Amino acid sequence: WTSNIYIALGGLICATFFFLVTQRNHIPKSAHLPPGPPGKPFTGNVYNAPTEHEWKTYTDWAKQYSDLVYIKVLRHPIVIVNSLAVAHDLFEKRSLVYSDRYEFPMMSDLYIGFDWAFGAMRYGDKWWRHSKMFYQNFHLAAVTAYTSIQEKWTKELLYRLHKSPDNFLQHIRHLAGATIMEIIYSIDVLPSGDPYIHLAEQATEAVLSAVIPGGFLVNTLPIFFSEIRTQVDARGRVQNQSPVWRQVATQMPVVPF
Repeated sequence: WTSNIYIALGGLICATFFFLVTQRNHIPKSAHLPPGPPGKPFTGNVYNAPTEHEWKTYTDWAKQYSDLVYIKVLRHPIVIVNSLAVAHDLFEKRSLVYSDRYEFPMMSDLYIGFDWAFGAMRYGDKWWRHSKMFYQNFHLAAVTAYTSIQEKWTKELLYRLHKSPDNFLQHIRHLAGATIMEIIYSIDVLPSGDPYIHLAEQATEAVLSAVIPGGFLVNTLPIFFSEIRTQVDARGRVQNQSPVWRQVATQMPVVPF
């Protein structure tokens, strides 16, 4: 059975190669693209796109190239924004142009099941409904209602930092989780080992892993890899995290209630 999987994967890889060779690139050659690291023919930046500690590589690229860096993972073009000023210019001043989101098949119900998440939705009617609801509760005037909660957990953070400063990151995560859980669900989290915060951290890890550029071939070539449930990353390695991630995605929206 295992050998059949590898035979099937080999066939898919051959089909992918043929697809890349025969299909025209959907970005015109005349397009003015930001600078970026050179890639390989057909595979692009598969082998120099980071799959962990991405921010370090992106920071180095920003210093070497510009605040906008262009890479391409197989046929998937990616523009990396490395500046707050550029992000504000693109996503605030020109939000009607740049508000859409890339659809990651790995996030869908076929794999890990995070397609219910507001941040993963494509720009459209469903996104607008969620955006309107979010804005009603978190615009500049509305958030003043949460000041007392923020002050409460900020004081807790200062106490924790005074007591054990070496656990800085753990305290920051606790602050974020505690504040969100009380504002959204009116839940007071435990001082340590809180199950809600642990679940949220698992969900964050799952989402970040699923959307890493070049992380999974199904994100780049869904026409081939959405037909199989085995996850293959862009370097040809078989991954099997989705059952765990799917469990987290299922628990996330219901456990706090």
